[in-house]
Amino acid sequence: MFASLGVFVSQVGTPTTTPITTTTTVPKGPLGLPGAVTDAAQNIPGSNVLLTVVKGLSGWGIILALGALVIAAIIWAWASFTSNQGQISQGRRGVLVAAAATVIIAAGPTLVGWAWGLGQQVKAN
Repeated sequence: MFASLGVFVSQVGTPTTTPITTTTTVPKGPLGLPGAVTDAAQNIPGSNVLLTVVKGLSGWGIILALGALVIAAIIWAWASFTSNQGQISQGRRGVLVAAAATVIIAAGPTLVGWAWGLGQQVKAN
């Protein structure tokens, strides 16, 4: 990604012309996060319980967001049937917000892993 922008990595004291590449594979740990993140988290007392709670919360969040999606779709359909423009707008907005929430919750670990990998590529001068 950065290689196409012409950004180069330099090590301390000796500049190089090696472009940053994003092809490195980071081993995954619990929650889909990179292994280094979860290894660092496992050094904290009680982190296993916290990881279990986070997994449960994300599961419940997806279930609730999908429920909200169904309810908003029903409101949108009923409002369309009755030609109620205000309710149509609210139902449509509810469907979009619930769908976006589901995608964000489901993609959260992947986004954090991507940001972690990107941050690991930055070298201090």
